[in-house]
Order: sequence, then structure tokens, then C-alpha cells
Amino acid sequence: MLEEEGGGESGAVDRYMRADATATLIATAYSDVTWGDQGEIVRVQYRTGSRRVPPYQLDQDETLEDQDITYRDYGWRHHQELTDQQLELFAQYATTEVD
Repeated sequence: MLEEEGGGESGAVDRYMRADATATLIATAYSDVTWGDQGEIVRVQYRTGSRRVPPYQLDQDETLEDQDITYRDYGWRHHQELTDQQLELFAQYATTEVD
């Protein structure tokens, strides 16, 4: 699909592009379910987060909640077209309470 500069493995680029497309579709579905009745949605954005899992030790009190989350923002993406059926299926799992 795409070639990386410097002769790197193009599989990593393909995996990133697929993950980005999937995340964009999820962000689109969420925005439609949450704000779709308020007007046209033109763009969406998403963010991912990760944190280190603490090592397991019986005498350690450190938990996953004690770990800092590293967030990555991916910027704005074009809103994707989804069918009514896709939105209905997604709405069954979406929480629409905005923090």
C-alpha cells in the first residue's frame, strides 16, 4: 500500500492506516449517535491512551489505576458515511454521556 522512507517495513504503515480508518469509523458512529440530531457533522477526531501495567508482586500495593495515562491525539478526520443499520448496531453499545 505505502512505502516507508528509509526502506522500512511497509506492513507497519498498512496496519496503522487500517487502525486509523477503523478508529475514524468508530468516532464517526459515536458522533452520529451522540450529536447527530444537532446538525451536520463534518469532521471527527479521536484520542487513544495507554499506560504501563505494574509488575505483579504479592507485597506490592501499586495498581493499574496508579499508573499515568499517556494520551495520543490524532487530529481531525473527515466524517464517514454510515448506514442506518450500522448506526443502530453501534448505538446498542455506545454510551452517550459526555464528560
